[in-house]
Amino acid sequence: MLKTFPIVLSVLLVPSIAVAAQSRMTCKNAVRTYVAVFDHKARTFTLSSAGKPVRYRVRRVQKHPYGYVISGKTVAGGPNFIAYLGRNRRIEFMDNGKVFQIDKCK
Repeated sequence: MLKTFPIVLSVLLVPSIAVAAQSRMTCKNAVRTYVAVFDHKARTFTLSSAGKPVRYRVRRVQKHPYGYVISGKTVAGGPNFIAYLGRNRRIEFMDNGKVFQIDKCK
């Protein structure tokens, strides 16, 4: 019994470590509500709405005392984005360096 306890404990802890490597937030804009997930290890940023995941290309990840700032490019030649995963969670979409949409997140 004592020999199996560490094995069982390690199996139970592994999923929680994997979950801790992701930051998840629910965002909303005028059209829909969606979930944004940043995977710290894979450095991927994925948005999902109605079960359809879309992966944005991450160009830069900055770690700040209050959270992460992820910037990159949306899909199909779309606009750039900056995602703030900290105190003021939001995603800003930009075209030609100007913000045209801000989706608030929690």
